[in-house]
Amino acid sequence: AVVAGTMGSGNTRGGRGGTDARDTRRAHWPTRVPHCAIAGTARPVVRRSRQGRCRIEERRIGDAAREFDRACAELETRLRDNSAEIQERRGQRDDIDEELSGQRGEQQSAQARLASLRELQAAAQARHDSGIVEWLRARGLDRAPRLANRLQVDNGWETAVERVLGARLAAVCAPRLEDVTQGLVELKPAQLTVLDMAAPATPSERAGDSLLAKVTSEIDLEPLLAGVKTAPNLREAMARRGSLSASESIITPEGAWVGRNWLSFENAAGTERGWLAREREIETLESRCAERGEEIEALAKRLGEIDDQIDDLEGRRDELSTELNERNRERAAHRERLGHEQERLAQLDARAAQVGRERGDTESQMTRERAEIDAARELATQAQAEHGSHDARRRRASAHTASISKAARCKRHWSPPTQALRASKVSWAICAHGESSCRNSWRITSNRGRSSDPS
Repeated sequence: AVVAGTMGSGNTRGGRGGTDARDTRRAHWPTRVPHCAIAGTARPVVRRSRQGRCRIEERRIGDAAREFDRACAELETRLRDNSAEIQERRGQRDDIDEELSGQRGEQQSAQARLASLRELQAAAQARHDSGIVEWLRARGLDRAPRLANRLQVDNGWETAVERVLGARLAAVCAPRLEDVTQGLVELKPAQLTVLDMAAPATPSERAGDSLLAKVTSEIDLEPLLAGVKTAPNLREAMARRGSLSASESIITPEGAWVGRNWLSFENAAGTERGWLAREREIETLESRCAERGEEIEALAKRLGEIDDQIDDLEGRRDELSTELNERNRERAAHRERLGHEQERLAQLDARAAQVGRERGDTESQMTRERAEIDAARELATQAQAEHGSHDARRRRASAHTASISKAARCKRHWSPPTQALRASKVSWAICAHGESSCRNSWRITSNRGRSSDPS
């Protein structure tokens, strides 16, 4: 029993040393972090940092792409407006060009008609032979106006005036009649009429039915048209001829000329017919051609301005198209980069989700391991408490054994009965299991010893 107690005591010391070492290691357990926990927390931080940078880049590229979208939309709107304005200008140009073509066509027709009338008038005025033409040129009268150019006849009475004046319509209007009389007799012209522009006008009142009232001119026509009256038709002229004097006559708009005892009707042929009508038409055509020429010039100017505007608009359209193409290329590049960043971000999100799941699994595993560690710690604590209780029991048993041994040595001078010795051994065995049992056994043994002691 003593040896057993001694060995138990030695094991107790050795066990206490091992317990201290284990307690030291256990004290450091809470500060030790598993590698999986470190990996599960550090990697998501780095990944989140990458995701943040990727999201920032994705937003930046997206903003740039949207800005390019806005710029492209604005350029497309401006390009559509430009194209619409070009179409409008082209429509205006077509309208003006069509109007200008019509005006030019009418101008050409009028000029052709005017040229034809002028040729007829020139042919009517050039009834003089070459000798007379040279004679007029020598006196500076080759470009002098003719009487027909100086007359303004009421509408409808041109034929009557032509009928009365006849060849005198080609009369040369000279500044002074005396300047052309020298050498005229020797020239012996076939037909030549010269009017004196400086002769004073004959004072007289023009009757309303006189042919002179139908003509307006700066030349005194009283000597040429005096006594000629007018009637609206031949029937009225014939009815009034009885009231005519010997120097009077009546003429109708158609050119029927009636005297007191005579009647003349003539249809002139060639250039002699319609002299005044041609002159009036020439004047009208000249006026219209001049006005139309101004209109054509204004239209041509307007057409040139519209052409310049169209050129400017087309140049602007080319610039907008070039700028739009460049913006579209940049937008396509940004869209491509945005797609790459979005794909990369999706991959990072997927990886982050996977890492999150792995982290959750790791945390679950860590929770289970911590629970197991806590359970192990609790078991270790219980074992440590039980071990301490056993050590205390061993120490008490050892101390009790020593006291029993000492008591036995003191009582060697007498021999205890066999029954008492057996009871003592049984009590020692029981004391090895508990202090209370040992004390009781000791009391029993002592009491028995005292009872067996003869003294």
